[in-house]
Amino acid sequence: MEFKKGICPSVFLMLLALGATSFILKESQASESYDLEFEVIDSGDLSGYCEEEYLVIKTEVEWTSVWEKHTVLCMHLCTGRPPCPNVDFSEKTVICVFMGERPTLGYDISIESIWVEEERVHVDVVKRSPPKEYSGGQALTYPFMLVSLEKADFEVVFHVTEETGTDIEFSLPEFPTMTFTLTLLVMFSVAMVAFMRKFRR
Repeated sequence: MEFKKGICPSVFLMLLALGATSFILKESQASESYDLEFEVIDSGDLSGYCEEEYLVIKTEVEWTSVWEKHTVLCMHLCTGRPPCPNVDFSEKTVICVFMGERPTLGYDISIESIWVEEERVHVDVVKRSPPKEYSGGQALTYPFMLVSLEKADFEVVFHVTEETGTDIEFSLPEFPTMTFTLTLLVMFSVAMVAFMRKFRR
């Protein structure tokens, strides 16, 4: 009788663990491809980021730090630093792309599209140089684009088309919150089974 009493909670916890694991697998397999709408926060050719950089911002603290660095040149060349745009990071994520220093006007970097596929957020970025006949001024520029979009706790993959037409792909990993929670649930369930077995002995 004691054996039966002891095994019932263990079976329940094992089924709970299997159910959570099954849910993770189903979520992964059921992922579909769909576009994400995004809103441009700021874009132009004057930024404090002098090197090429790609950022995914998910907290207010990170956003404030990035904005301060991004607008540092405005403190010297403009009337003053513009206020940091308000972003609700409980619902939004910010993606920033910085082209780095360029020798003249006419260079540009833009986010063309963002979509979700296979539990990954894909960001299509295009870098452009001025045409050969371009006669713009000789001035250092720092092209950039900052956008906000619906929050998604997935790995972010950037697909960058270089000025030469070459395509480069790289990712910034983000551990999925739901998967993390379910993984903890599975680990806890297994630990409880082991504990109860030891306690019953």
